[in-house]
Amino acid sequence: MADAHPVIQVTGSGPVALAFALFALRQGVDRGRLRLERRDELLPAALAARQLALSLGSWQLLQRIARPPAAAPIATVDVSVTGHAGRTRISAAQMGAPALGYVVRYAPLLEALRDAAREAGLLDAPGRDAGEAPSAGLRIHAEGDAGEDASVLDFDQAALLAEVEAELAHGTTAWECFTREGPLALLPLPEPRRYSLVWCASPAQSRRRAALDPAALAAELQDAFGWPLGRLAIASPCFVAPMVRRTRREVVRGEEAWIGNAAQALHPVAGQGLNLGLRDAFELSRSLA
Repeated sequence: MADAHPVIQVTGSGPVALAFALFALRQGVDRGRLRLERRDELLPAALAARQLALSLGSWQLLQRIARPPAAAPIATVDVSVTGHAGRTRISAAQMGAPALGYVVRYAPLLEALRDAAREAGLLDAPGRDAGEAPSAGLRIHAEGDAGEDASVLDFDQAALLAEVEAELAHGTTAWECFTREGPLALLPLPEPRRYSLVWCASPAQSRRRAALDPAALAAELQDAFGWPLGRLAIASPCFVAPMVRRTRREVVRGEEAWIGNAAQALHPVAGQGLNLGLRDAFELSRSLA
């Protein structure tokens, strides 16, 4: 007879894997059934510094399972198109919401979820070392890789990622400007006058800009974005990320399921990658419970 309460093996050690385990525990899954993968490697610098935009719904889900890290609320989104008059503004007040979303850094978010998992006893339970064969039962893939059989769409773009210091303070406004090369976004960070830059262009153009000295890069950014925030200065190292959408063709197979970036990795300008991952984790945990 099949076990009515099989072990649930979670592959992955990032935010979606941890969130799934915490959601499952909250939904009533016995802690003894949950097995989290153990990984102690250091985060790559580009990943640790990455900024994430969480929707209000994702923020509310996160608050159920962890103490959220320092975050910048997004009260207004300002959308413009280079070379065209006018702009669109969307505000939380119009929606009757406390905020449209929140911006957090990856490393503090991961640490907050690890703390919650540690307090819940999930990290003390028997786990599985990376690369070790899984035990029998259910296997949830949240390792962030859609695999070799994924459907791939290459946008022939790359995103220049950095942090920017602004002269003026508009700390609750997220700015998105659609340029001839691609989207350019400045998202507020928890520190005053600090913004996360996501600047999309061709891979060659993004690499060229990343190699510029900070003053030259700031001058190009100023030309592209304008002066709504006053003078801009580059305030961190720059990273370049390729813009590729990877979608797994099969997200459920037998006793296995794929969630988060293991199921779909999207263009980051839409800000939906982790939002979809948290929703995957929540809905799957609810179904299993």
